[in-house]
Amino acid sequence: ECLTVVISSHGSQNPVVTNQLEKLFPENFRVYEHFVTTYDGEMRTMDIMEAFDENHCKELKNKPKFFFMQTCSSRQGKTLHEALDTGVDVEIEIKKPKIEPAKFFAPPQSTMDQDESWQSSMDVKGAKPPTFVIGGKNYVDITGRTILLEEEINVAPPPCYHNCMVVMASPSERVAWSDNDKGGWLLYCMYQVLSNYIRNGHTINLQQAVTEVSHMMALSMESNTAEEEFNLMKCVPAVTHMLIQDIILVPPGVLA
Repeated sequence: ECLTVVISSHGSQNPVVTNQLEKLFPENFRVYEHFVTTYDGEMRTMDIMEAFDENHCKELKNKPKFFFMQTCSSRQGKTLHEALDTGVDVEIEIKKPKIEPAKFFAPPQSTMDQDESWQSSMDVKGAKPPTFVIGGKNYVDITGRTILLEEEINVAPPPCYHNCMVVMASPSERVAWSDNDKGGWLLYCMYQVLSNYIRNGHTINLQQAVTEVSHMMALSMESNTAEEEFNLMKCVPAVTHMLIQDIILVPPGVLA
């Protein structure tokens, strides 16, 4: 027995202000936590996970728990440009061998080789727009927000409890992506990887499968938007786990 929670929504890292924090830390100390956008507001991701911990759900004590979060992790107050990871340019020199090696695995097909009618969007809530209005006039923020040296920043990630795995669709302070034809990148790649195991009649080692999901997402997914400056963006999931053993899933009809 195990618990699997899948959430697909907008999200952000928001500042946390409480009387307890004000007493513990100096005035210039800022603490951010991850929040998930809901129909009528937002909810702390920590509260969702704590609802299933050993103190609140004794039936799940010592049983593995998996949380897959197709949500953005951008920090509230940052511009979209600051929340994007544009990567770095790398020069690659390829020397073609005289004998073509056997291709045991077909490389993932790039999304750019497919129908270009699809569009990407960001699962972002916290990032502020690159334009703003002052005195009835439109301005474009091209400077970006800089953090004062005396301002201390601390990001409290979603908790990862004993025998638990947490997979976020993007790293801390970064946007997550969705396509209008595939949905969220994380969930799409999970579906492709797990379906491949099932079609081939194989058992699923979850930790290995999540690694393959990360590989597929990093290699084959890239953004395609109406705004050229946001095209060809990449993203990889952030995985944290404290599982105490390998998790082997056995699809129906497959011998363990």
